[in-house]
Parts: sequence; C-alpha cells; structure tokens
Amino acid sequence: MGILNASRPARFRPILTIAIVTPIVILLWAWLELWTAYSITPRIQKNYGGMIRETAEFWQDTTGTNGWDHLAEAIRLYEAHVNSYYFEPMERGWSGGTSEYGTIHDPEGTRKLIRDVYGTEHADAYFEAMHGWALETIGMLGSLGIQHQLDTLDECGYVLRPIEDSIITSKPQPYMSLSTYRSLARCLHVRMLLSRDQGDWETYTQSFRLLSAIGHALAVQPSLLDSAVASAILAIGRQQIIRDLQNNALPDQVILAIYELTRTERQGLSLEQLLRIERYSQMDFFQRFFGKGGRLILTEYAKLVPFAEEEHWITNVQGLWKPRWGHYEKLIEDHYNEMIRIADLSFAEREPLRPENRPRSIVDRFIDPEDNEEPLPAFDPSKKFAERFLREDTAFTLADQQILHDSLRDGLRLLLAIEAHRIATGNYPVSLEELVPASIETLPIDPCSVAGEPWIYERFGAPDAEDRPFLLYAVGFDMQDNGGARPTADITDALMRQNRGTDYVVSHPPLPESADE
Repeated sequence: MGILNASRPARFRPILTIAIVTPIVILLWAWLELWTAYSITPRIQKNYGGMIRETAEFWQDTTGTNGWDHLAEAIRLYEAHVNSYYFEPMERGWSGGTSEYGTIHDPEGTRKLIRDVYGTEHADAYFEAMHGWALETIGMLGSLGIQHQLDTLDECGYVLRPIEDSIITSKPQPYMSLSTYRSLARCLHVRMLLSRDQGDWETYTQSFRLLSAIGHALAVQPSLLDSAVASAILAIGRQQIIRDLQNNALPDQVILAIYELTRTERQGLSLEQLLRIERYSQMDFFQRFFGKGGRLILTEYAKLVPFAEEEHWITNVQGLWKPRWGHYEKLIEDHYNEMIRIADLSFAEREPLRPENRPRSIVDRFIDPEDNEEPLPAFDPSKKFAERFLREDTAFTLADQQILHDSLRDGLRLLLAIEAHRIATGNYPVSLEELVPASIETLPIDPCSVAGEPWIYERFGAPDAEDRPFLLYAVGFDMQDNGGARPTADITDALMRQNRGTDYVVSHPPLPESADE
C-alpha cells in the first residue's frame, strides 16, 4: 500500500494555484503599466497639419505669387534693426508694445508712462532716446529694405505661410512673433502722421497701403490668432483715415487714392472658415497626448498644463478604461460645429443666447480671485481632458470681434464713397442708394440692425449745430437707432454693451481729440 501511495501523482489544487498565480499576474500587470506610464511616447495618428494646409490652399487665390517670403523678410529686417539698439529702457524690458512710437504721436502720455515706471531722474533721457530711435527707424525703412519687401508683398495675391505636417515629436513653435507685426504696423502708422503733418501725401498713402498689406497678409492665414492680429493692424490704419476724413485733413487726390485702395483690397477668411480650420489645430494639439492605440498619456499631458507640476502622475493606468482618441475627436468636431452654428446666427438672433453670468476662466480666477466665487476645482485631467479647453461662449466673443472689424471696414468704405461722390459731382449724395454702383458695388448691411438694414445716412441742407454736412452711422450693440448719438470717448465704444443709447457714428466732426486719444 505504501508503494502504491508513493507513486500516485499529486492532486491539482486549483485554489492554491489561483492564490499564487493571481498576485503574480497582478504584479506583472502593474509593473507593465507603470513602465508604460513613464516610457510611452505619443505617436502621430492623423496629419492634421496637412489638412490645415490643403484647406487653406483651397480657400486661397493661388493665381498670384505667394508673398509670404517677402513679409517674413520684412519682419526679419525689422527685428534685426530693433535688436541692434541697447539703450537703457529696452535693456530693462521696456519695449512695451507701442511706447517707442508713442513719443511721436502721444508725447505727453509717453512721458507720464516713463515717469511712472522709471521715476523722474532719467525720464527725459529715456524719452529722447526712444524718440530718436522711432524717428530713425521710420526714416530707415527704405534703406533697410523693409519698404521694398512690403511693396513686393502688396503686389502678390497668394499669401500663405508654410504649414508643416503634424509631427508629434516636436513642440509647436510660432512662426515669428506676432507682436513684431504690430510694432511694424505702428511704425507705419506714425509715418502716416508725420507725412500728413508735412504734407507729404505720397508717403502718407504709401504708408497706409503698406500697413494694410501686412494686415491683409495675416487676415488670410488659417489661424484665429493671426486673424485677431490682422484685425488690430487693419484697425490702426482705418481709424486714422476716418479721423483724418472727419477733420477734413485730406486733399481730394488723397481721398481718391485711398478710396481706390479700399475698393481693391483682398478679403480675409471668414469666421466660419477660421473655425473649421481651427478645429484641425485643436485636434493636432490634443493628439499629442495619445499613444498609437489611442490611449491617453497623462504624463505627457502634465508637461504642458499649468499648476500640474506638483501632481502625482503614476496614473497612466487610467488610460485602460478612459475614452480613446476617437471619443475626443468627435467631441472637438461637435464643439466646433456648435461654434459655427452660433457664429452664423445674425446679431439679433445671437444676443438672447449669450451666456450671462458665466464663470471666469481658471487663469483669471487664479490670478484675481473674488470672494463670491466657488473655489478652484481640483485639477484632474483624466476626467475632463478636452472639455476644459472647449467653451461655446468663445463663439460669442469671436462674433462680436467680427462685427467690430466689419463695422470699421464698411464705415470707412461708405465714408470714402460719399466723399468720392462729392468730388465727382460737387455734392454729397441725397441717399446712399445714389452711390450704387458707381461709387460702391453694394451697400453694406448694418450687422446690429434687427432686420438686416443698411447703414443710416442723412444729408443736411446746411451744416448742423456740430458743423456736419451729413450723418452716417450704424446702430451699435444696443440694436436701437439713437439718432446718431455718439459715445463720449471712442466711436467703437458703441460696439460695447455698456454703452447703450449710443450709435457707431463715423461722419465728421470727430470726438474731442483728448478723449479720442
């Protein structure tokens, strides 16, 4: 019996085997997940960069010569010139946007700003240094080659910057500093002012043309940021022309020259087109945090998220049960479709839908907290990865900016068309319909009017109490015809909700100069 028992094989003990094998499998799985969490890198899934390029090229007029290289060279020459100066304000980080050119068009304001920053001891010396730099820069545009590059840019019809394919391993870098575009635009603006005061109308017209060329080149780039900078640059020149027309400062030949420039200017991308392209940019950004299998890589995501450096990131195992890339791709697609739907509404249809009392952004609440606000939410990117970046209320802000841009553009065109009619006939038109089609192809619609009506125009038999021969205005954001009542500061204030009871008035005379500045 003993021999038989000794030769019998050992029984299989499933409970004991499971108890031993299960912890081993769990440990191996945990080790694999932790190793993956700190070693996995993003892999490109779709070439959204190529999609941006192809879409932008489809919308561009490709019959001309691409002038982007000329704009890039003009900016490079300008930056090289600026960087060659090392006087004290710039060494101490003064270069505060337009301050250097402010020494020419707003000397008192600039002096006060310098005194507030540096005190009174060296304020005059700093002011004179920046004043001299501004004058020298304006005078050297031709010798530096900047003017030639901008002249060539203005002659080109196709202006699209190089757009690379999606490359996950490289961090996205801006092609060049957008602040430099604005600085060069301010330089051309001050050049307009100097040439106007000197009666050099050829330089005045040329400066406006070159300033507009920069703005139009940016306005056709497939980027909301470029579009915003383009609007700001174009506004600089357009507002100056409106002020000079209001002051009767321009001779007839200059009015006709500017009039022809505005009639032939290129159109930028529409808000709908920009949103459709921006969708690809968002997708290109988000997919940088996903692996080839569509798995969210939180350790990669944490590197670019503010305030996340103190979090613990042994959490990539959550990628096993969190939604894959396809979920977020659809989320972004649906978000931008809703943005486009909001932007396509008329102003009167969109106003009731505005999100009132919406919470401020996390950055604003972090920098400037208010007592009545809820505490900042704990940061957890695994729960709301794309949602935290996507907000439909952005569409309302973008649409408002588009209205301001269009109102400024259309107001200037109408004002120039009215003046061109006066030059041609000797009289101001009785109604705006007289301008069509000889002076303007079609009458622009006031975007804030309830029923999509044209701008409001009234010609006076004799100048009114404000010495106005005519009145031209749009109704502004309150959607009410206030009889041409102007804001107390800048004419664009009528396109802000806090200035109810005012209209966007572009006919002369201007507002008081102190308020306008």
